[in-house]
Amino acid sequence: MTSDGKGHMRIDSKVTHGEGTIIADFLNKEALTLVTLPIGKSARKRKLDENVFQTYEVSEMKRLNAKSIGTKIIENHPCHGFEYKLTNPGTQPVRQVWIGDDIGWLVQLNVLEPEGTSVTTLKTFSNKVPEASLFSMTPPSGYARM
Repeated sequence: MTSDGKGHMRIDSKVTHGEGTIIADFLNKEALTLVTLPIGKSARKRKLDENVFQTYEVSEMKRLNAKSIGTKIIENHPCHGFEYKLTNPGTQPVRQVWIGDDIGWLVQLNVLEPEGTSVTTLKTFSNKVPEASLFSMTPPSGYARM
């Protein structure tokens, strides 16, 4: 997960059979999803649904009217926790977001669903400004547009 602090966010993930990237441009309210699978590469640009994709910053928790759930130390970061459930239609999981007071960024995300809980925890953090090219909304060559 990478942010430029200027309204752009990128999440890169690996799964058993491939890789995925989501690039969000909160300023222009659009998102680009890149998927790489053994059968090929695809790119899909769409309107950004802010009820699904958040920046996980304190200002975002206030926008979502998230409930404070206290403080704790996670991976050596003093954190404040917030809990919320999205308001869009359908069954939505409860999300617990722990933001580091020292870094102002997501340290842990717990998504609680009836089937179980998924936990994402920050392992490394850098204040170095990421390359602007990481947030390009133009799919790389070789990706089929969906």
